[in-house]
Amino acid sequence: ALTSLSIERCSSLTSLPESLAHLQALTRLSIANCPLLLELPTFLHAMQADLHIKSSCIFPPASICSQGSGAIKAFLRDAESSCTHLTRSRVMILGDGGVGKTTLAWAFQILEDPAASQQQLRDALNAHLSAWSATDTRKWLQELDPQLKCTASQLRCRP
Repeated sequence: ALTSLSIERCSSLTSLPESLAHLQALTRLSIANCPLLLELPTFLHAMQADLHIKSSCIFPPASICSQGSGAIKAFLRDAESSCTHLTRSRVMILGDGGVGKTTLAWAFQILEDPAASQQQLRDALNAHLSAWSATDTRKWLQELDPQLKCTASQLRCRP
């Protein structure tokens, strides 16, 4: 049975598999120099193995990892027992005009509640499009493709 596991210099490692929790005979888990491994899974607190973490983790922070296995396990146990999921959040999206900020915001809303958001998205899109003049539409099309030639108010466009 595997009793010691050392994971070192894995530049593409981003997470640890949950199957690691099934290694019952493991007495030592050492992780070092894995720059993309930013978060340790909370299930590690229940493992019998001593944890030796020398990596650029954010969760738990380096100050906890430097205190050794007991501190790491206590942190992960506390994090697992006091985890509260957000039911509401706010995001500020900044950027130049016409780059898709509103579209991104709508995409977040659709992910949250697809059925309710689709009708709201249709209504908002229709409101925006009906407020545009032929000149606005022509300007928008030319920004999308400068090679596009739009003529008069009919907006007949040809490449």
